[in-house]
Amino acid sequence: MNVTEQDTETAALEDLAARLDREKFVVSVIGNTGKRACLRVSNRHAGALTEVVYCIDGWYRWSWGDKIGAVADLDHVAKMITHVLKIVGPS
Repeated sequence: MNVTEQDTETAALEDLAARLDREKFVVSVIGNTGKRACLRVSNRHAGALTEVVYCIDGWYRWSWGDKIGAVADLDHVAKMITHVLKIVGPS
């Protein structure tokens, strides 16, 4: 991966991070020189509900490689992450 691709992917992850509700989630973009950046998202009220998201070839992907949605569809991707990391059960 070249520097331009890495910068593009990191910027896309930062855009996604900005769409997630900071009242519900702890969000951090993790970038390492020479390694692919990722977005770590944790439910603020249930830390075990944590996922890592990557941006690869114009797609946001879960850590296991499945596509979440296209980079161009930030609202859909943010909704999917919110759905996966929500607390389910009696209130």
